[in-house]
Amino acid sequence: MRSAALASALMLLAVPLANAAEPWQGPSAGHQHNWSGFYAGGHVSGAWGNHDATIIPAIFILPPRTTIQQSQDGMALGGQVGFNYRLGSWLVGIEGAFSRAGVDGRSHMESPVDPDFVVHTVADINWFASAVGRLGYLRDHTMVYVKGGVAKLDFDFRGYSTFAGTYNGGGSLSGQRTGWTVGAGIEYAISDAWSTRLEYGFFDFGTGRYLIDSTPIELEVRFHSVQLA
Repeated sequence: MRSAALASALMLLAVPLANAAEPWQGPSAGHQHNWSGFYAGGHVSGAWGNHDATIIPAIFILPPRTTIQQSQDGMALGGQVGFNYRLGSWLVGIEGAFSRAGVDGRSHMESPVDPDFVVHTVADINWFASAVGRLGYLRDHTMVYVKGGVAKLDFDFRGYSTFAGTYNGGGSLSGQRTGWTVGAGIEYAISDAWSTRLEYGFFDFGTGRYLIDSTPIELEVRFHSVQLA
């Protein structure tokens, strides 16, 4: 379902709106696009990655430092604002972005001693944001660029155990983490006022320690995104 929804959203963003009075004209071959100045826009992203949980002490019949690997995937919608400055064939800029996300995952692990004892985890990314610098190379109406900077994440996490299918206890938490992001993309100037881009990003929020029902755990969050803006 997520793949179908993402494909539909990308198709909608990729189709330009026709102006009934004046047909749209692409940039002429001799016209040089002015990349400098402020800009704002929207984007849709597909995201996937890992939200791994390590249970630090031994619990019941699980050994200490048991890690439950959990994959996540989903979509994000948001916007970005920034400023570019052109230096000949090069461009430098800064950008801030915010994405409301529906990226989630579920996982479980059976005890190696007794498979009736199972630990379950559920993780959701609610939103993520970034503030990055960009460096681009310009050729005609096309720019290829790299980016890097700081990122922020808001998430929910739930962990619980069952024994022979019966709920055995657990808890949940909500938190935010600060990390870093890098990426690269290609952008095309449709006209003096509009451009579109395809971008890859990697986000790393490291490892944080938390308590769930008095049990200390470590959560490690990393994910990738592909964005159309």
